[in-house]
Amino acid sequence: MMLNKYKPIILEESHYLKILSDLNENLVADGLVAGSAFYFIRKDREYLITKGGSLEGNLLKIEILKESGGHLGYWYLYKAGEFSLTEQGFFQVLSDFLSEAVFFEEWEFDHSFTQNRGCRYFPCHEIADEREFSCLFCYCPLYFIPDCGGDFQILDNGIKDCSLCTIPHEKINYEYIVDKLKVNM
Repeated sequence: MMLNKYKPIILEESHYLKILSDLNENLVADGLVAGSAFYFIRKDREYLITKGGSLEGNLLKIEILKESGGHLGYWYLYKAGEFSLTEQGFFQVLSDFLSEAVFFEEWEFDHSFTQNRGCRYFPCHEIADEREFSCLFCYCPLYFIPDCGGDFQILDNGIKDCSLCTIPHEKINYEYIVDKLKVNM
């Protein structure tokens, strides 16, 4: 199929806006679309991010869903003349490809989890599923608590070595860390 060359972009583990932006740039370069817009509502705010073109004219509208279910927003594609596939076929091909993409929930507003895949040390500790790796507590706030509950060693020079500990980087440990800090303040 003609769009198979886009599969590496779709399967890339990245933020969904980067995936859609990279895909859009390739579709524009290949003359399939004139541009696109991403529309999202977050915390009662509306966002419209455009990538060339205008909202006038013939559009394809693709709903963007979270991997776990729920609505993220819409991706609007502006026609560039006539699609080489039928409009319905083009929509179906993109929908099929997009259904294989991983849209990370953590990129939304969440006080208890965040990731920085742009960090040169990401991930700084081994963890089974990188999608669950939290960078929120990049420097562990429990470091100076003697009974932190983590997997640490005291080196011969007296320094606490936490290199085997993943407590601050596991998504499920946010409440544990906050509670531990409350008790030790």
